[in-house]
Amino acid sequence: MHVIPVLLGGGTPLFATLDSAITLERTEVLVTPAVTHLGFRVVR
Repeated sequence: MHVIPVLLGGGTPLFATLDSAITLERTEVLVTPAVTHLGFRVVR
């Protein structure tokens, strides 16, 4: 999943049908001059 700071309009809510919140654990951070990549895993 990519999270970008851009407002795109209505779009399709990808997580609206979930029964509960998802807990994520950050597993990776890669910083470059142009972008920061974040990796996550789902905590069960």
